[in-house]
Amino acid sequence: ELLNKLLGWPREHAFPGLDVLRLLLCNKLAATAVTRMPDLAGHQNVVELALALGSGAPGSVPVANRIMCLRVLCNAFRHAPASSVVAPRYAEVMALMKDSMSFDNPHIRVAYATLLYNYAVNLHLRTKPDPETKAACGSAIVEALAAPVDAECQYR
Repeated sequence: ELLNKLLGWPREHAFPGLDVLRLLLCNKLAATAVTRMPDLAGHQNVVELALALGSGAPGSVPVANRIMCLRVLCNAFRHAPASSVVAPRYAEVMALMKDSMSFDNPHIRVAYATLLYNYAVNLHLRTKPDPETKAACGSAIVEALAAPVDAECQYR
């Protein structure tokens, strides 16, 4: 209930709740509990929440929200319950987060690069990866590498 209250704050003040959610996803029991919640601040799951609070063009979404939402999505890959929610939604996540490289913030670009990395590893480990999703992920990685980035982002 407390998590829902934190995540229910107005979009411009959602950063603390997103940070708590990001940390909860690092713990297997907490990640399982979060993925089983029938209502996550008015959203069906972690992906929908992260996309609702973190997507948008530079200037239309608070930078802290974009960073935390990308990190929430990244941390969702740590444990199977949350990973099973975020992994199949690659197209939807990328459609709304692919402009992350256009933000003038290195933390956003590093978090986006980490998200791409997590998707690539997840696709590689699947027994039957979707070739279309694999190709789209590869293209997104090439696009991200083509953008001017700092060393840490390129490393990821």
